[in-house]
Amino acid sequence: MIILRKPRIIIFDMDGVITNIRNSWRYLHEYFTPGANLDSVNICKERYIRGEISYARWMSCDIETLLRNARRKIFKHEIINAYNKVGIYEEIKILIREAINRGIRNFAIVSGGVSILARITGDKLGINEIYANHLIFDSRGALIPAGIPVVEPFGKGFVIKKILSNKGLDESETVYIGDSIWDLPAFEVVEYPIAINCEECRKESYNDKILHVSSHRELLELLFKNLLI
Repeated sequence: MIILRKPRIIIFDMDGVITNIRNSWRYLHEYFTPGANLDSVNICKERYIRGEISYARWMSCDIETLLRNARRKIFKHEIINAYNKVGIYEEIKILIREAINRGIRNFAIVSGGVSILARITGDKLGINEIYANHLIFDSRGALIPAGIPVVEPFGKGFVIKKILSNKGLDESETVYIGDSIWDLPAFEVVEYPIAINCEECRKESYNDKILHVSSHRELLELLFKNLLI
């Protein structure tokens, strides 16, 4: 790969890239209602993919299922407590620390996951630029079956372009790190798209552009031996 411009910003997906859970939505089900039936969530996912419902409706469907299976109210402080238990890959901490040492000053999180976890994660890593989807709570702090979409599943490319425009940066100076087919629109708009352990991503028509690594350790090797030199 011929490097045209040195990267000036690193943008991360969150679930499975920064955190050691693959899905921050599914994590809430596993935490509050382990073993519960999630067929209705999967049906809503398929309906969204087919274009039959909006992403806001899919979010509502997910939360409705969580609350129905829990058979009680779930409060914001409980969700914060649950997400505080989620681990961050040590390699990501090393990556950010070393990238700063090599002159990178811009970092962002663009996630289709839940903004509460994204904010907790960003605070731990010193990342302030965060885009993720919001849960909604009533006046007593109880979760309600609705959400505010910020990053739609296949809308990451649009969000990244907005970030770069706001910062006066170019796509040719951008690293994006993801781990699933939901990241493909983001991979498409940056010069340095990196996929961690994503076999599905290898099947796509523009696979040749994507830099594939099989682990977070390989991610560090790729970045510091090839890109951030």
